[in-house]
Amino acid sequence: MTRTITQIENEILEAKEQDAVLQEINTASRFSPWRAIVYIMAFVIYSLEKLFTLFKADVTEIVTNNRIGSLAWYAQVSQGFQLGDNLNENLQYNTLNTDLQIISRVAVKELPDSTLSIKVAKGATQADLAPLTETEEQQFTAYLNKMKPAGVKVNAQSLTADQIKIAAEVFYNPLFASADITTRLVAAINDYCSNINFGGQLNRNDLIERVRQEEGIEDFVISLLQVVQNNATVDVSRAQELEAGYAVFDAQQSAFTYTPV
Repeated sequence: MTRTITQIENEILEAKEQDAVLQEINTASRFSPWRAIVYIMAFVIYSLEKLFTLFKADVTEIVTNNRIGSLAWYAQVSQGFQLGDNLNENLQYNTLNTDLQIISRVAVKELPDSTLSIKVAKGATQADLAPLTETEEQQFTAYLNKMKPAGVKVNAQSLTADQIKIAAEVFYNPLFASADITTRLVAAINDYCSNINFGGQLNRNDLIERVRQEEGIEDFVISLLQVVQNNATVDVSRAQELEAGYAVFDAQQSAFTYTPV
């Protein structure tokens, strides 16, 4: 931790008082030449320590993110994939081209059998997220097989968004039109879905809390909450990891009743 200028000044003054020769300098004024020299030295030392602290933080971040085989390393490598480009003998691209780096979201997790699960999606924004095409996924898998350390089992997936189905009773302020409440309800659910961290979970209580933040909605009682992926339906009692890593609200398959309070 970087010391403050005042702390460094005080240490210099304490060291001065312990020196018999320097004790002869006893001018109390802060504006005396020797006190100015003390301040300048303290400022220089402070600036140097601050640079060392920033440098240490930068080095630590670089080492952490580039530790070969770590989860962070796999995420960084995945986002560095360039579609349709070949790797050289050093397992690097000859030219970095961000236009070819299609993967925008990555979630890496180690499974109980020591396999690494790597879920990816493409899209500039959360609303635009989509799975890789079959060709893109094949190229990405081939790229990972070249980049990964020998002996590591990797399962790369890029799936369509999980579908969230809800049945619930909405208790609302009758001063608001029910149509307006519906608009706010759908917007709140969509906002919740778009803010789930990629590779994260659908959380029942968090969803309820987000909906109840909407003006006019007094309560939101869920009777059915499901996640659907590849025709497999999972009932969510508390929380459920998203198979694709991200989700969208299926308004067509959801049902709400409205009760004024």
